[in-house]
Amino acid sequence: MKFLYDVHGEPRVFYDGTYLFDLDGYAVGFVEFAHVHRLDGAYVGELHQDMVVDTFESAPGAGQPRPDPGRIPPPDRPLGRGRYDYGYPCRIDGLFG
Repeated sequence: MKFLYDVHGEPRVFYDGTYLFDLDGYAVGFVEFAHVHRLDGAYVGELHQDMVVDTFESAPGAGQPRPDPGRIPPPDRPLGRGRYDYGYPCRIDGLFG
């Protein structure tokens, strides 16, 4: 399981495999290669290190919608890791739109 953070260093989602889940255990998206999409297939950004960002190198468009896998037991919430900027705009909020 891996946590993904926003630009302020706060954990926002986690994933283990393909699906992304909010911190309450509800599916909010999926990862296809390094492309991050909402469950409805809308493109959000690229997976880079421990963030979802716009790298300006890829915009694959919408993916195929995925079925909602349902809620899973949420993990213990980690502490924030501190602000970190990889030089790309953070796009993790797009998972919640």
